[in-house]
Parts: sequence; structure tokens; C-alpha cells
Amino acid sequence: DALPISYIDETLEKSRLFSSITTDSPVTAWSSNDVARSSDESADISRLQHILDVLFLFERLRVTKTDAPFHEGVTVSSAVINAQDLKLEKFNQFIRSSIRRVAAVLLRTAFLEDHRYILQHLLHCPGIGEWAADLVQFPAKTWSQDLRDHFIGCLFALLKPVTKTMQPVARRTESNGRTKESMDEWILLEKELAEEEEEQYRDSLFVLKESDIGALFEQFPFADVILRCFTPSSTAISNENNGLYLSNLYALAFAKYLVHILGKSV
Repeated sequence: DALPISYIDETLEKSRLFSSITTDSPVTAWSSNDVARSSDESADISRLQHILDVLFLFERLRVTKTDAPFHEGVTVSSAVINAQDLKLEKFNQFIRSSIRRVAAVLLRTAFLEDHRYILQHLLHCPGIGEWAADLVQFPAKTWSQDLRDHFIGCLFALLKPVTKTMQPVARRTESNGRTKESMDEWILLEKELAEEEEEQYRDSLFVLKESDIGALFEQFPFADVILRCFTPSSTAISNENNGLYLSNLYALAFAKYLVHILGKSV
């Protein structure tokens, strides 16, 4: 009831920006340095992101069978349980299909920051490797500096710990009341921790499954970005030595950060 289907349809149909989008429309990745949205377009995008915020909230808080609010001592027939399970399954399917539908529209009008917005939501939803990894897109024909920075930023976000909103793990309180810095190392999979810290650690992180990390990782076109970074553009060649020098310098800087991020995540 919080987000009826009619509201999603109304938002998509009444927007001039969204109404012209079809399944054949390409995924975009505009840079705000090159293109600017109108005030109406920005308002439409904000409404679309609000819808996604609500849908992803339901996805993160999905009720499981063991969480059903039955009172102790109350006998419930298997028919009632099965009916509730069926309704819950249909609701979960609606949430996921709606996320894919709305995100597909956003991806076809997306700036780079919109891609990062979607990725951050996915990183807070364990199990997304089974149904939503392909929402991470890098529709690059030419790898500009902005797009390379975006690639590095997304990779960093994927391979670093994801913490609960409003509950950062940057500082933790010791038993004596003092604070200490949290773990500096990056975490790709669960690590062995002392028993007294394990519960606090699990409560502080949205831990993705190994399969989730793998599915998202496969969306990163490493071969394409590395090939294009080390292939000088026609503009760089036309600028002779200075253009080639800068192009190679950017490529080496990109490779340095790429190796650093991957090395820290192992």
C-alpha cells in the first residue's frame, strides 16, 4: 500500500523524459561536466529515485517464513501458512520486478552519478547476484577521464566494506569508553574474527554473499577499459608528443589505482 503500482505507472507515463523510453533505448552514462539536466528532468529523476529508495527498502527488509508474527502457543493450520507464504512470495516478486523496471528506465537516462546510486543500493542487498547484477552497466564507447574515474570509484565501492546507514564502523567504542579506529583492511569475504567481535562485526555490515560479489565483479569490463586506456585516441595523436604523453600518463595512473584496489581486496 505504501507504493501502489499506479504511482509507478503515473510517474513513468506523465514524464516527458521517461515516456519516450523503450526497451530498445540505449543505456546512457552522461557526465555532468558535459551535459546538464533541465529543472523538470531533475525533478523527474528525483521522483524516480524516491520510488527506487522505497522498493529497495522493502527488498532489504524482506520478511522470511521464520519471521512470521505468530504468537507462541497459537496453532496455525498449514493452509494458512501456505497462503501467507504465497502472498509473501508474490509481494517479493513484485518488488524485484518493479526494481528492475524502474532501474531500467533510470539507466536509459542516466548520468554517471545515477549508475553509482544504483550500485550503492545493490551493495546493501545480499542475494542481488541472483537477480540484479546486470543493473551495473558501463556503456562506454570511448573511455573518457570521467568514465575511468567512475570505473575506479565503482570498483572501490564494490570491494570495500559496506556499512549500515547512520551506523558507521569508522570508530568503535571500547569497553572503557574510549574510541578506537576500525579495521583498516578492506574486506571482500568474511574474515575470522575473535568471538567477542564477531557478532558486532556482523551487525555492523551488510555482508554480500560471495556469489553476489562475483556476479557484480563480472559486470566490470576490465579488458575493454584497459585496452582503450592504453590505446591513444586520435586527439592525443594529433596533439603529437604532448598529447601522447598526457594520454600515457593518465593510463599509467589508472593502472596504478586499479592494481592498488585489486591488491588490497585480496
